[in-house]
Amino acid sequence: MTSLSKSSSRRGSDRGARNAIEFLEAAGVLQAPSPGRRGRVWQATEVLAAMDAFAERAGRRRAAR
Repeated sequence: MTSLSKSSSRRGSDRGARNAIEFLEAAGVLQAPSPGRRGRVWQATEVLAAMDAFAERAGRRRAAR
């Protein structure tokens, strides 16, 4: 998961972070799990699922339910 505040501080540009997030959201890579605009976060559901599956196979932890 990421938020705009985390993304913009790493990139140094609020507008650049917004553009990147909008592009990835339009491409279906990122999804906003909640509809709100304030404090909004995004997640890459397929990446999180792959990481959970790997952790399960490796015996590291159980997938979130």
